[in-house]
Amino acid sequence: MFSSHDIVHMSKCSKEVHRRCAVHGEQYIMFSNSQRNMLCVNCFRDTPAEARLHCVDIDTAYTQSNKKLDRSISTVREIQNSVREGVITYRNLLEELQQSTDSEKLTIQSFCQGMLDAINKTQASMVLEIQRQYESKERLFKSHLMNLSAILPTLQMHLMLCQGFASAANKFQFLDLAYPMMDRLALVSQLSQPIRPSQSSQIRTNYKSEFAQSLEPWIGKSSFTHHPANTSESSGMYEDSQASGIISTSQGTSVGSTASIPLHPAPSRKQHSALRAKALEGEGPFSNHCRSFDTQIKEISGQLASLRDRLLELQRDVTLLRRAATPPLAKRHLSIARDCEKLDDTLQRYHVELDRLRSVFDTLWQEQLYRIHVEQDIFRSQMNDIVSLRCEVKQLATVAQQLEPYVKTLSSQTNLEEVANLQALIDRISLLKASEQHQSHNRRPNESRQMMSPTSDGDGSCKPELPTRETIHPRPTTSQGQTFLDTSIYGRSQPAESRARGVISQLIEKVRIKEDRKKSPVQEEIRGPILRERSKSEGRGKDLIRTEEQPKSNPPDVDSWMF
Repeated sequence: MFSSHDIVHMSKCSKEVHRRCAVHGEQYIMFSNSQRNMLCVNCFRDTPAEARLHCVDIDTAYTQSNKKLDRSISTVREIQNSVREGVITYRNLLEELQQSTDSEKLTIQSFCQGMLDAINKTQASMVLEIQRQYESKERLFKSHLMNLSAILPTLQMHLMLCQGFASAANKFQFLDLAYPMMDRLALVSQLSQPIRPSQSSQIRTNYKSEFAQSLEPWIGKSSFTHHPANTSESSGMYEDSQASGIISTSQGTSVGSTASIPLHPAPSRKQHSALRAKALEGEGPFSNHCRSFDTQIKEISGQLASLRDRLLELQRDVTLLRRAATPPLAKRHLSIARDCEKLDDTLQRYHVELDRLRSVFDTLWQEQLYRIHVEQDIFRSQMNDIVSLRCEVKQLATVAQQLEPYVKTLSSQTNLEEVANLQALIDRISLLKASEQHQSHNRRPNESRQMMSPTSDGDGSCKPELPTRETIHPRPTTSQGQTFLDTSIYGRSQPAESRARGVISQLIEKVRIKEDRKKSPVQEEIRGPILRERSKSEGRGKDLIRTEEQPKSNPPDVDSWMF
C-alpha cells in the first residue's frame, strides 16, 4: 500500500514544497504579475505571448513583492500612529470635558447664590441642559474611543504577523503567501475610524438670559425693554440713537470688533486708533450713541468754558475793584451759581442715562460674545472637514502614483504596436509603387505596337474587351526556387517626390491605383500576380481572346500583387 510513497525528511519537505511546480515537478524560475503565481519552464512555455510580457524572474518578483509589502506595512503603521494620536486626543477631550463641566457648574452656582429660593427651578433646568450636552458628547467621545481602542490590537497583531512573515519566509514562501497577506492588510487598513473629533469639548449655555427671564418678577422688566426718560430734556437726549434701534440685537456688528479682545492679543496704538475710528463712523446703536454723545459733550464743554470765563472775570473784579460801572457783584455771583447748578443737573441726567445704556450694551456685547463662541465651534468643524478631505486626497494621490508604472507600460506597448503596423503598411505601399513602375516601364516599348494593333481604334485607344500583348520578362529564381526582385528594375531608387510624400499621400496614391485597375480589367488580367508566360502562337492568342469575351470576375485585390 505504501510502495509508491516517498519518505523524506520534514526539513527537506519544508524547503522543497514551495520550490517546485505541483503540476510538472520542475523548479520555479519565473513569476507572473498578472496571474500572481510562480511558473516553471513548462508553465512558461504554455503561457500565451501576451501574458509573458508580465512575467519576471524570481529575484525580481521577490524584490517587487517585498517593496509592495513594505508600502502596505508603512500604510498600516501610519494608521496605527494616527489611531494612537486619536486615542490621546479623545482622552484629553474627556478630561477637558469634565473640567469644563465642573467649571460651568461652579459658575452657575456662584451666580445664583443670592437668590436660590427664586431660581431653583431655573437652576435645575440649566443643570439638566448641561447634563444632556455632557451625556451626548460623552457618549459620542466614548464610542469613538472604544472603536479606536478595538482597532489598535488588530493593527498591532497584523504588524507583528507581517514582520515575522517577512523575516522568516524564504523567497518561494514569500511569493506564495505575500499577496493574500497584502489583501488582508488592505482590508484591515479600511477599518480606520475618523481620528479627529467632529465636536469640541466645550459646553455652552445661555444661562444669564435664562436667569434674567426667571428673575423678571423680582428685578423688573428685562434690559431688552425700552425705559422712557423721566424729563423732557432726557427724553430728547438720545432721540437719534433710539430711533435707529439702539436695542436691536440684529445690529451692532461694530461693537463685536471691539469686544472680541479675548480672541486676539492687544492691538497696537495704530490699530487701536483705526478700530476707534471705525466704531465711531460705522452704523449701529453704539455708533449712533457715540455721535450723539460727542455732540452733547461739545455743547456742555462750550457752556462750561463760558461759565469759567465769567467766574474768572468776577474774581478779578472782586479782587481789584477796577470797574465801578459793572452790574452788581451779588447779581453776577447768583447767575454764575445758578448756571453751575443747571450744568450739574444736566451732567447728572447724562450720567444716569449712561448707566442705563451700559446695561443695554452689556447685553449686546454678551450676545455677541456668545455668537463668537458659536462661530468658533463652526470654524473648528470646518477645519476638521478640510483636514479629513486632505487625507482622502493624499490617499488617492498615493493610489494614482502606484498605478503610474502600469499605465506607462501599457502606453509604450500600444505605441510600439502602432509604429510596427504603420511601418508594415509603408513597406507594402512602397512595394506596390515599385511594381507599378516596373509595369509602366515594360509598357513603354510596346506603345507603338499597340497603336497599330488590330485591337485598337482609329484614334489609337485600346479597346477594353480585347487583350493587349506585351513582352514577358522571366523572373530569375534562386537555387531553392524562390523568386526575387530584379535589381536592375526594383533596385532603382524612388524619385525624390515620392520620398518626400508622407504616409497620407502614399495611402491616397494606393487608393487611386486600385481604382484605376478596377476601371481597366484587360490590363488587370495581363498584369497577373506571377506574370505567366504567354504563347506566341495564334491559337493560344485566340483562346486568350475567347476568355476575355466571357463575363469578367471581380478584379483581384491589391494585396494579391505582393510577392
